[in-house]
Amino acid sequence: DPSLPLPDSVIALFSGSTSVTPTAPTAVGNDVTIPSQTGVDFLDATIGDGQPLASGTYTITQDTIIVAVPQDGYYFPAGVDDDWFFTFA
Repeated sequence: DPSLPLPDSVIALFSGSTSVTPTAPTAVGNDVTIPSQTGVDFLDATIGDGQPLASGTYTITQDTIIVAVPQDGYYFPAGVDDDWFFTFA
């Protein structure tokens, strides 16, 4: 059966970008693990310095918001979760 392409496919076609869905960081206690993912930068919005975090585990010392940002040539599909709140215990 013929069908129309999904909106994300049309956007990628015209923008020259690749769709990527960010993998959520995880936490155990106060240790937050930032994943390594092609096409995605993770930022600590609590600090607000705009610098990407390297993948790995960080010990938070305050409530922390991690935000995912697509790298050049990538985009997030509409409605995808791109920020996560971690509570300092």
